[in-house]
Amino acid sequence: SGVENYGGGMVISGGEISGNEAYGIYSTSELSVTGTTIRDNQETGLFISYSGPTDLANVTITNNGLSGRGAGLQILRGVVTLADSHFTANSNRAININGGILRMDSSTIGAHTDGAIIIYAEAVVEMTDVEVSEIGTPGEWGAVIWNYGNLTLTGANLHDNGHVALYNDGPRAFAAIYDSQFRGNLANDNVVRNLGAATLLLSSTLIAENQTGTGEAITSSSPLTMVNVTISGNSNAGLRTRGEFDVSYTTIADNGGAGYFAEGATGANVANVIVARNGGGDCLYELALAGSLSLGTNVDSDGSCGVSATHSAPTLGLGPLADNGGSSFTHALAPVSPAANIATGRCPSIDQRNYSRPFGPGCDLGAFEAGATALSFEADEAEEDIDLATAEPADDDSLIAIPNQNYNCRYGNSSAFDIADTLLQGQEYLPVGIGPDSLWLQFEGPAFGELCWAPTAGFVLWLNGRQIQVDQLPASLLRVINYPPLPPTATPTPDPDESYDVTPTPSPTCDPQYQQCP
Repeated sequence: SGVENYGGGMVISGGEISGNEAYGIYSTSELSVTGTTIRDNQETGLFISYSGPTDLANVTITNNGLSGRGAGLQILRGVVTLADSHFTANSNRAININGGILRMDSSTIGAHTDGAIIIYAEAVVEMTDVEVSEIGTPGEWGAVIWNYGNLTLTGANLHDNGHVALYNDGPRAFAAIYDSQFRGNLANDNVVRNLGAATLLLSSTLIAENQTGTGEAITSSSPLTMVNVTISGNSNAGLRTRGEFDVSYTTIADNGGAGYFAEGATGANVANVIVARNGGGDCLYELALAGSLSLGTNVDSDGSCGVSATHSAPTLGLGPLADNGGSSFTHALAPVSPAANIATGRCPSIDQRNYSRPFGPGCDLGAFEAGATALSFEADEAEEDIDLATAEPADDDSLIAIPNQNYNCRYGNSSAFDIADTLLQGQEYLPVGIGPDSLWLQFEGPAFGELCWAPTAGFVLWLNGRQIQVDQLPASLLRVINYPPLPPTATPTPDPDESYDVTPTPSPTCDPQYQQCP
């Protein structure tokens, strides 16, 4: 190996590590790498087998694994923070993570033949503002992101890839996708697959203009939740769901095949959805024939879905896919559309663009809220200074917590606990308590009213119109609440400063209809 880090920690700044007969860097101790290029090594560029922290910033990892073995980055355990970095043209995948935690921010992955990242069952990956492109060759078997573990994508852009963009598979797989877009992929296959008892959440996300061959843009036979999603302009069908699913405030339009194909539903729900102008008919058959399916208020344009109302394409007032604000394209809805203001049941506080809902007497159907404006949170600079360390809240004011991204709100202070609710980026929430170590806030979940926990570090806090840090909170402001005990069979997600061991878990057997696992 070019660099071996076995103990005591190491800091690498600048330079290039290249041309080695084995690994570029092999690390079993604390490591920090900044501004370094790791390239042209015979095996994995950077191999990490350390239970503590590894920090990588402004790193380029390219053309490693020349022997045909390894990847750009291999993680067996530990907590790896990766920012402003780039992966290109490594043999096999850019990243293999068998265990531990990877937090990846503002980085790119491009030009890999066998995939961008594989996440095994013991691993946790959080990717924010990541661009992934040119992965795989159209028509060849593979996946850009293959998830058997725990994945969160926020602000991701997956485009021009030749493989299935997201393959979420296995009973331990959980993927949450927020404010992201899967656009212009070329696989001639599905864009998103959710199989094998995996769980998938899609929120404020665009699936558009992908070449899907004879497949659907999204196919799911496992638990699926979709809210504020647009599925548009894909070459064949838009969405196929089987089993357990909850599809709401979604627009499915202008796809080449059928818009929506629901079958074999078990305790499923479709509500406040627009299905319109799809080339193969809006629905393959009426949704009510899908099984145990609850139907809310929904609209189609050709009568094939058997939903609440049918309005011809010209009268529906649904615009083309376009930049209507926000981080991804949407279909604008005319304020006079028959789909405006008629949603029933729960109305989310934002639309796909993170614009506020409702605008008018009720929420609009689909992913776009007509007339809505972007959310804005600004402090009143004119207010006089106050001592935040000793301030007590005014009688008519409360502590406000605003998430800096979408967060799962859990029944306890670890990913070992089930998800109770979702707290959406930019929305205002009122904490009801704080943990003894101040690392987690307790909330009353907005959707179901259940008490749940989210990490304090993920929130901007406001008190009396001024931003405040958690260590400045008045002692009497929030009730200190002890965390619940861990579930008896759960394995806790360790804190970044804790050491722990992870035994890599082999991937489960794939669904036979989709050939072999990687």
